[in-house]
Amino acid sequence: MRKRSFESKLKKELEMENPSPESKLLHLLRKKQDSLSAEKEKESMSPGISSILSRFRIEKDKYPFYIKTIHKLNILLGFLLSLSILYLLLDSFILAPYSVKKLLKEKEKSVGFSVWKNQKEKDQKQESRPYTYYTNRIGDRDIFNPPIPSPSISSENKQVLAELKLLGIATGKKNPHAIIEDKSAEKVYFLSEGDYIKQMQLESIEEGRVILNHQGEKLELKF
Repeated sequence: MRKRSFESKLKKELEMENPSPESKLLHLLRKKQDSLSAEKEKESMSPGISSILSRFRIEKDKYPFYIKTIHKLNILLGFLLSLSILYLLLDSFILAPYSVKKLLKEKEKSVGFSVWKNQKEKDQKQESRPYTYYTNRIGDRDIFNPPIPSPSISSENKQVLAELKLLGIATGKKNPHAIIEDKSAEKVYFLSEGDYIKQMQLESIEEGRVILNHQGEKLELKF
């Protein structure tokens, strides 16, 4: 009873113009209780919001780490790609021609032959011929009749010949060799007479050219 009379007395003083200190304190405590109860009601109405916000903060903190990792991976991939491109360029323009030259030199030392790399070098090695040689060659030709056309080459054999390149001819005392490159397979072959390349038999090796035989059709491959 005394408590109720005290609270009613404080209420009356609050309604007055000059309330007492006890009434002011009671008014502040009631405001604080009302705010706490309102917060509790909000939390009870949306219990998952705080957890969602905490997850969002964690993901936000982790996001810069993922960005840094992806950036480092991109740098590493770019470095590896640059190395592979550099290796391909070196292999195409420096290593491959050097290996072919080295192989030719080793073969020349072991067998004891000379290699003509192109027609100009072959012409320089040939001795000058006498004047009668050329006059006899002119006399053998029939200048009044047109030359006999060479037999046509089938399209299949033309395609195979386009994939082959004569790099050099090795003339030895016993067994001459022809150095032929297969462009499609990117390989170099040292062939002697009777050997096969792309189902074509190497029939003869001459100065500056080789004769191939494919199913009875003779094909010429030269520098």
